Amino acid sequence: MAETPDDKEKKRKKQYKRMGKILAAAWEWDSSFQDKDNDNVEWLCLTDVGQSLDQKAYRLGRHGWEDFARDVGSVYHWHIHKKTALATKAKSCIKKAKDVFAKVDESLAKIVTEYVPKPESTKKRKTEDAHHHSPNKKSKAANKNSELAEREERAMELLATFIEERRGQRSQVSGFSARVTRKSSGGKFDTNFFNEAGRRFRSMLEVGRFLGLVTDERSAGVRRKSGTSSSREQEAEKKAIRKELDKLRKTLHRAQKALDDFVTERKDSGHPQDSMQLADEDDTAAMDQSGLQQSSGMPSRIAAARTPDIERFPGLPDGCIPDVLMTWNFLCTFERAVNLTPVSLDDFVDALTYMPPAGQMGDDLLSPPVYLAEAHLGLLKLLLEDRASDDWWWSVLESDETDLHENLNEDTETGPMVPPPIKVDMLALLQEVEDPLITTSWLSALEAACSANSNDRKQFRESIKTTMKLVTNKWALAFLRKALSHDKSSNCEFAKKAARWLCRRFREARPDLTDRTVKSNDAIKAREKVAEEISKLMDDLPESVPVVGNDDISDTEYDDDDDSDDDSDDEDVDQEHVANPSSSIDDSQKAASSIPPKPLPTFVDMLLPPAKPNAYDEFVNAFSWPHLVGATLLRILHRKRRILNEVDDSLRDKNQCNPLVASERRERERIAVARVLTECIESVDHGSVFEKSINHLCNGGNYITLSALERLCILRGLIEAAYDSVKVNDVVIGNYKQRMSAMKALEMEQRRAKKEAKEKAAADEAAAREQLAAEAREKFLDEKREEILKLNEKSKEFSDEVMESLTDEDIIEFDEDIKADYDALPSPESFNKAEVNEMVKRLQEAAAFDTESLRVVTMEELVERERLELEEMEAGLSGLGGEDALHDLELDRDTFRSIERLVRDIAKAKALSEKLPGMRAVALDQLKDAIVDGTMKVLRSAIASAKKAKLTGPDDETGGIWAVDIMRDAALELDKAKQNKRVFDAQKDLIAKRNKCFIRCEPIGQDRFGNCFWTFNAEEAGHIWVETEYNLVGDQMEESENPGFVNLKRERSDIKVGAEDMESDFLATDDPALRLFSRQEYHSAGFSSSLVKRHWGCHLTEESLRSVIKMLDSSKEKEQALKAKLKDSLEEIVESSEKHDLGTEELEDEENGDSILGTNHLLVDGDEDVLQAAKKALNAEITDSQMICDIKSAIGLKIRVRLVVGESKDSSVAKYEDGEVLGWLTRKYKVESQDMNEEEDAVIVKIRKIPVWKVRTARGKVVWLDGVELLESFLRSKKRQKEVGYFENDSSFLAYRNHSGRHCGKASEAPYSASPIFLARWMVKRESELYPKLKIRSYDNTWGGKSGARNEWTNQMKDFAYDFATTKQGLLTLEQAFFELTLGFSEYQNAPEEVDVQAALDDPTQRIEIELESIEKSAPGLWNTPLSRAVFIEIVSKCTTTGFLALAFDLLCRNTLKYLQRHRLLDVRPERDLSSYQTFVGSRTTRRMNAWQQQQDAYYE
Repeated sequence: MAETPDDKEKKRKKQYKRMGKILAAAWEWDSSFQDKDNDNVEWLCLTDVGQSLDQKAYRLGRHGWEDFARDVGSVYHWHIHKKTALATKAKSCIKKAKDVFAKVDESLAKIVTEYVPKPESTKKRKTEDAHHHSPNKKSKAANKNSELAEREERAMELLATFIEERRGQRSQVSGFSARVTRKSSGGKFDTNFFNEAGRRFRSMLEVGRFLGLVTDERSAGVRRKSGTSSSREQEAEKKAIRKELDKLRKTLHRAQKALDDFVTERKDSGHPQDSMQLADEDDTAAMDQSGLQQSSGMPSRIAAARTPDIERFPGLPDGCIPDVLMTWNFLCTFERAVNLTPVSLDDFVDALTYMPPAGQMGDDLLSPPVYLAEAHLGLLKLLLEDRASDDWWWSVLESDETDLHENLNEDTETGPMVPPPIKVDMLALLQEVEDPLITTSWLSALEAACSANSNDRKQFRESIKTTMKLVTNKWALAFLRKALSHDKSSNCEFAKKAARWLCRRFREARPDLTDRTVKSNDAIKAREKVAEEISKLMDDLPESVPVVGNDDISDTEYDDDDDSDDDSDDEDVDQEHVANPSSSIDDSQKAASSIPPKPLPTFVDMLLPPAKPNAYDEFVNAFSWPHLVGATLLRILHRKRRILNEVDDSLRDKNQCNPLVASERRERERIAVARVLTECIESVDHGSVFEKSINHLCNGGNYITLSALERLCILRGLIEAAYDSVKVNDVVIGNYKQRMSAMKALEMEQRRAKKEAKEKAAADEAAAREQLAAEAREKFLDEKREEILKLNEKSKEFSDEVMESLTDEDIIEFDEDIKADYDALPSPESFNKAEVNEMVKRLQEAAAFDTESLRVVTMEELVERERLELEEMEAGLSGLGGEDALHDLELDRDTFRSIERLVRDIAKAKALSEKLPGMRAVALDQLKDAIVDGTMKVLRSAIASAKKAKLTGPDDETGGIWAVDIMRDAALELDKAKQNKRVFDAQKDLIAKRNKCFIRCEPIGQDRFGNCFWTFNAEEAGHIWVETEYNLVGDQMEESENPGFVNLKRERSDIKVGAEDMESDFLATDDPALRLFSRQEYHSAGFSSSLVKRHWGCHLTEESLRSVIKMLDSSKEKEQALKAKLKDSLEEIVESSEKHDLGTEELEDEENGDSILGTNHLLVDGDEDVLQAAKKALNAEITDSQMICDIKSAIGLKIRVRLVVGESKDSSVAKYEDGEVLGWLTRKYKVESQDMNEEEDAVIVKIRKIPVWKVRTARGKVVWLDGVELLESFLRSKKRQKEVGYFENDSSFLAYRNHSGRHCGKASEAPYSASPIFLARWMVKRESELYPKLKIRSYDNTWGGKSGARNEWTNQMKDFAYDFATTKQGLLTLEQAFFELTLGFSEYQNAPEEVDVQAALDDPTQRIEIELESIEKSAPGLWNTPLSRAVFIEIVSKCTTTGFLALAFDLLCRNTLKYLQRHRLLDVRPERDLSSYQTFVGSRTTRRMNAWQQQQDAYYE
């Protein structure tokens, strides 16, 4: 579309306005370029450029901008070229001009910088050329100039005449000038006009337009009047137009094809809207008093608020649902890393909430479920095997090994590489030449100064200064000097941190200092590697970090003045404290370290070895895992506190806040649990649940007494640490790689499916074109046949037989005109896209009904058609004499039968006319709902109902089928669903393979309000979890009660969980808008800075999920994609329900002809008699017979259904689900009779009627139960409601066995692996290994001698150690025997003293001094001191779990081995293989045992 003069004028004004802004900016840069000092100087100033701009001398568009850029650039380039006094300022202004013009266009910036004005004018150059040229050339040039001058005068005269013809005046062009130039080719002349400002005009028309005397219409008329083009030009123009037209047609064809593809792919989208439009349509907002926009809540009737099938887990708080899902999903996803066979979500919850039944005995029932033991042991071994745990595992014992570990890790950052506290050129520091002996000496001195426990600032600084006198490395010296100068704390924390960092990194970069075997090339590589890593870390450091530069290394010796200044500062501080003691700062108000204090040692810590336990140590077993888990979590929690402290410090440092003081730090550490495990803690005050459970296990408490919430917290704590393990990270990386390959395979399959779809569409299009061409040919032949018949009627040239026998070929060859018309018929390729699409649609509709022809009618047309058919039948009956004609005796037989048939058809039609409207109304509603639902099951059911309602039928006119329009739509939707199902089935295996490669769990979609929908791969197909945000009371848009929807209204205090964020750490300002924005991460209302609860629920039944799908709006982009995925889940539910096996052979009922799965004839009452018969068939000895007698009818009963899931060696394993009885039926089944046929030796099969009740479980399964099974299910439900800790002995979670790791031993012994008898067997085995070595040291052996104490102890442990007390007494007896065999305290220098053991144990501060581990080399006996033995005996005497006994026994064995090693009585194994404990719980060997070994093995078993 051509621009109007008004549009051009607007653009011109906009351009001049922008040029004026640029000129105004240049005016402010420097006043030297505003005006000229001398008018004769040939250079432009900004005033000249402004005048040209006022006169509108710059054209519209790019040329005008280029002229303007040249003029502005020439203002400054003249001075640069002439090297005037303003040249420097001109260069600066050129840079500014370049930046300004670059914002308009980069090409203009280039013009400004590169344009150089000519040093001399054109006239001067011509004069010089004239002096140097020869006379002949001069005369020729003069003649040439005179000719051009004449043409210029004639051009000006023509211009003036042209202006007068346009009703202008000559004075308007008096200031204009003309310039004529000769073109190089052809000898033609080119005329240009210039106004006073120097603007060029290429023609008189442009001058007329500039003066406003010529418009576009008049100029077009002038061009038309100027003369006509030649025929060749016209042909060329036509050819160009045709070429352009062909190009436009091709473009139109491509665009139409793209539009058709888009409509085909998004046919049912309803033009979805994006998220930006949703905010205006659906989200409502309100303004508070401060003017901030806040959420006003969601509507109460949305898809995410539909009442789910599962809203809570029994035995757990409602807010713990996401924690349960996360924990279970982790254990299922990383099953290989944990070596744990996954279980279903129901079994996981049952195991987590399991409590031993009261009054029942048995080690398998009093111990935790096998799954919990296997899960904890798998996680525990995963953490102990991981090298990252070396950084956070600490010991309470003071040994050389633990001291070394603590010195390396205390007050230093964890991890292989951390940012430096001071920026320094590490490569230059490492490349500085220095004697290795000097380097080693000052490094050792610096490490000694940093490892000192003294907090005296003056003493530490003196140590550093003394060390600096040894340093000859200038960079290292400058680094230490910078550390001292920037350290203002009282305990020199910053300087210590910097010195430790320098020592650690220097050791890493110089391995040749400690190992002389390191090659020089390896040393250089290590130096470069460390320097490169540190340089990367320094790039991310803030500008506030101190920097060591070249100025800092100018002096190689330490400055004494700095020494004195530092000393004076210290003295001033000391004098200030002495002068004003009251002003001294309390320790609680000093800046606190980020390292939290270590917890005081617990009883478990006293029994553990000094180093980190190995995953395959003897004491890491099914006995001791609860207490080892407690000790591990104690250290994990300490690490989490430290990480949180470091995060807080980094945030506060970035925000330039004051460091936290000790009191603030301790308060934050107190609520650290609420910041780590927020989801499963109701409030900050209840955060001690996690620490309480840890202390319970560390002090010897029984795991089985913990609540379900405490068990969940323990698992969550272990999983939090497992996420940081190397093994889990390796699994994630491996899954990522496998996922990439799986996604490539899936993409290939998707491309193949798209290719097939395109090929099918192309085939449909080709068939449609052929059909259109065939219909055109058929129509043409019919018309020509009629014409030939009419002509023959007039001419009588051919007989009727000849005309009837005319074929299509005869008609085509009838004459030349017909043949020519036939050849001119449209070919298949000549039809347009609209016609082809219409034919494709017709063919698809016919294919959906499996016919060649389909006629679509409306309901009005159908009713009218049936009325006409009825009238036609009545008219036919009247024509035959009516119904009374049947009494005519003379009526022939054929007429009689015709009348009878018509009478029956009329009666049937009238009956249907009364019955069909209601059936059709129901069928139409079902069809509409089915189209919205989109699943095959519902579509098939709706189409079947429509067929019964006579909404489709055979078409006698076309030989095809007729159907109403909505019936056609449903058939097409069914065909589409089948196609999607075929594609989904083809990709199902690839999708499953991709989903197994887990990276992180993400929601399958969100609705328009941001509520998330989740599904988990380990759960049953079709289960959808919905996470919905709560509405605040008073903010909800709809306040009325809505049945079928969850009440999302909550008080603010009810949904806040965990500790609030410390907003002062990361919010630099108190801007309410920014604060609201940051809080909206947790809740859309932004009312709190802490996490909030969300409503979680699971939809797992077909009806529940359909109700959610119906409420999703396909016109919204998010909900359309979510709806498609939910439909796939719905199809999985339908498919799984169709495959559900009933377990009995079924016969079709002859009375109603219905299947057992049908509900059309389901009875909802009248089952009293059959229920009485079922009561009699039930066992008469049931104690709850009175409860059963009270039942009159089973309809509506709440029962607990038993579902068999597998068979094992002992008994069947079952799952139990709550359900409700919906109705009952009587069915016939084939039953094998006990009577034998006398003639044939075969079993007689009889048909027997059996009443069955239909039950729907809470998980959506449909089960049919007979009377006995129904009553047993009812009794189970009542017992579960009344009895605390009720469970079924054959539940699947109790029958769990780990086939991946078997941490608890053999599968058959796993439930009893933590029993006292297994511990006793372990004790007997280890005693038999240690006693033969110990008896050498004893002269008076009262244990293995003639007294028989050892044999008696062994028999007692083998045969009678089935209770805990016997096993505990056996351990005390064994300790006494080993103590006597190691000569007691006879070899100690001092005699044993009486100590108060109970007081030492009750006071946690005194436990630090107690060392039960025999780690002192000077200890000659089994124990370090008498206090150690007394504490050991006291702990064993007071313990109540086999786990503590196992840890105590392993401690006794370790001390015994240390004793034997000190006295060189045996070669102690440096590394223990698989423990002897595992010999009893499932270890195997491939070596064949001899007779003596078999005897010993049988002896211990």
